[in-house]
Amino acid sequence: IGGNDLKQFFFAADRENERVRRRYDTLNVSFLSLIEQIVKRCERSHTPLSFCGEDAGRPVEAICLAAIGLRALSMRPASIGPVKSLLRRVDLGELRQVIHEARDRGEQSVRPSVMAYLRDRPSACA
Repeated sequence: IGGNDLKQFFFAADRENERVRRRYDTLNVSFLSLIEQIVKRCERSHTPLSFCGEDAGRPVEAICLAAIGLRALSMRPASIGPVKSLLRRVDLGELRQVIHEARDRGEQSVRPSVMAYLRDRPSACA
């Protein structure tokens, strides 16, 4: 999945335009649901799947992508350490539950719920 392009087309916004690019959150419930559907279809058909783009190298976004089933994230070398460190300190099953509960409550973004989950787990913030 080319995350940058997918996000641009999904939100119908120019990612180079500073006035609109901040409006569209990767942790938007609908966007994550689309990615999760892709993950499930690829699993059913035994099709390898990876995600590349800026969001793969952002620790909070990366753990959410991993929680919904993405197992291959392509990122800049400088991002590997911070992403790997946070991945080792969270329970992806718990995080998936946080994401699904936020969706079920009708939240637009899972970001506030994920940040609360991380704050409640000192080991995740260390």
